[in-house]
Amino acid sequence: MSTTTLRQFALWAILTGLAMPSGVARAQIVSSAPIAQPAAGVSPASIKLDALLAESISRVAMLDLRVNESPATTDFRVAMLLFRLAEKYAPTDSELVRRRIEAASNAGDEAALIDATKRLLVLDPKDTVAALRLISTEKIGTLQTAEDRLAAYDRFTGDAAGALDASIRSRLALDAALLCQERGDVRGFLDRLKIASTLDSTNKDAALLIYNWVGAATEDPRTRAEALSNLLYADPLDPNVHIRLAREFAKGGAYKAAERFHKNSREIISAGLPNPPFQLVVEMSVLEWMNVGAESVYTKLRDSLAARRAQAAKLIKEREEQLLDTSTMSKPEEEFLRMDLEPIRLCTALALHDLDSARATLRDLEKAIAKNFTYAKDPLRRPKELSEEVAVREAQAQSFTLQLWRAAVGIDVEKIEAGLDEARKGMDIDDANVFAFESMYASRLGRVDEALAKIASPPMVTEWTEFARALALDLM
Repeated sequence: MSTTTLRQFALWAILTGLAMPSGVARAQIVSSAPIAQPAAGVSPASIKLDALLAESISRVAMLDLRVNESPATTDFRVAMLLFRLAEKYAPTDSELVRRRIEAASNAGDEAALIDATKRLLVLDPKDTVAALRLISTEKIGTLQTAEDRLAAYDRFTGDAAGALDASIRSRLALDAALLCQERGDVRGFLDRLKIASTLDSTNKDAALLIYNWVGAATEDPRTRAEALSNLLYADPLDPNVHIRLAREFAKGGAYKAAERFHKNSREIISAGLPNPPFQLVVEMSVLEWMNVGAESVYTKLRDSLAARRAQAAKLIKEREEQLLDTSTMSKPEEEFLRMDLEPIRLCTALALHDLDSARATLRDLEKAIAKNFTYAKDPLRRPKELSEEVAVREAQAQSFTLQLWRAAVGIDVEKIEAGLDEARKGMDIDDANVFAFESMYASRLGRVDEALAKIASPPMVTEWTEFARALALDLM
């Protein structure tokens, strides 16, 4: 027996010794008889003493578990018995019973768990978690065959069980749906999943399963958005649901609605994280472009880049005035936007028919990638968490992205061949975007038939493969 367990028993013995004769104390600890109700006419002093004893015993159990970083099964078993003892002095305290349930669960004692759950339902008949646990373990969990369990689930979720709380029936219907899914019964899975969602629209697990099913079955933004709206109702503060809705609305061209849900997601995330994922910044820029216009987005990106370069020039000047070395500092022309913002800068420039700015963007992207190749091979400049191999691989993938955009927009096409060998190292030959690139490159070289042939059977259809096909048809 562990030192912690011995200490628990010692404290337990002391406490129970203060409360009653030692022989009686031991008999009561191991007894499974129903917990006594407080007797009528008990003096206020006795009631106060009982409350003090219940609190003290409970505190011993809680503290002993907390000081042990990894409580063993025996530790939880002792805590379970201590909580049961505490209940004898506070027989109407449902919180003590809940603690006993938790201890019994961690101790792996199913019989004690069921016993405590039954006691909790006597004290708090509206506790849906306890009712669900009792039905799942005692009424259904003991059945041997899947058919018997499904029949039991159907009884508890049908109209005949209408007196049972709807949230409990919903959870049971979800369990039945999952059992059908395990058996490969698609019809049974969908029928019971529908019941689960109908009984309790706040059942998030059921709503998520419905969304996953719909998402795998269709690409229609409207249908997917409807499934997501159920998920949103189940959990209005889940930022992932808001961002998914934003993306579905954006796919369907409803950019105002997309921006609203995107903003909701950012605000929810910002409440818990000082720096939300940068992907949200990228998406926000695209939605602003769709709703406000390209000029607003391009101006912000241009000004952001100018500010970075001005700051770099200022820092260099300050160090030069102090006669300090500036050889390791980035020069203003070596400052760039984040790589995932450059395509937006490029596309907004093209939307404004500003070919010079579009060409400058591609040149900046080229310089940024060259800088990344240099840094990848320099252990003093390379991010500490990256090996040289991984850093070089990332730069090669960026080089492929550069060639992809050159082919897409038809600017600096003559530079593609020179950078192709390095870019190919960053390609996955089975990637649909590689097929799209080769098709677009062929189109830009005037080989439209070859371009259409290359995109005829891509591994999967993506935005890039569709664009490549449209480009080839447009240049025919």
